[in-house]
Amino acid sequence: MVEARKRRTILVVGIILASLLLFGCDFFDGFASDPGPRQGESAYPNPYDDTYYPPDEAGSEQSAGTAPSDQDEGALTGAQEGPATGPITAGEIAGTYSASAVLSSVVADVEAEESLPVTVQLNENGTGTATVDGYSGAAQFSGTSVSFSVTMEEGGQSVVCSYKGVAARSEDGSQMAITGTMNCSMMGVTFAYYEWTAYK
Repeated sequence: MVEARKRRTILVVGIILASLLLFGCDFFDGFASDPGPRQGESAYPNPYDDTYYPPDEAGSEQSAGTAPSDQDEGALTGAQEGPATGPITAGEIAGTYSASAVLSSVVADVEAEESLPVTVQLNENGTGTATVDGYSGAAQFSGTSVSFSVTMEEGGQSVVCSYKGVAARSEDGSQMAITGTMNCSMMGVTFAYYEWTAYK
């Protein structure tokens, strides 16, 4: 009996020693295969190294952390509200518009002034008056159109200056503008054209 116990004990101890020997070899082999950081190197991986992040993941990390350029600009400059839109009302355009009408073309052998002072006064109901070189006539606003007709007496003859223009808001919405062409005629024949633009 004692002899059998000794043999079993020796067998168990042998198995344990063999297991420890095999485990120890694997452990030391793994330890030897990983020499650890060299002198001057960190034991932790560098997150900016390509070997730390796979190429795809590195690209996705960079794209996720980078905001689109238009969003960056919008955040810096801020959104600006545009000028008022929609149809122009008679009340909105009502006021005084004054500027010189500049000669753009004239019929041959006809003398005409290089410029004529023009003032238009519009009321909130769309009616008004126009003055050209001191002579007055009726003016009106309808939709976006502004028109007037003024008759001037020159040397016993009548000169009729008729204007057709368009009303519009300035780009920043702070002003109203009227721009168009005035033609002057005598006995139904147009002899001069003037460009007139004025702001309120």
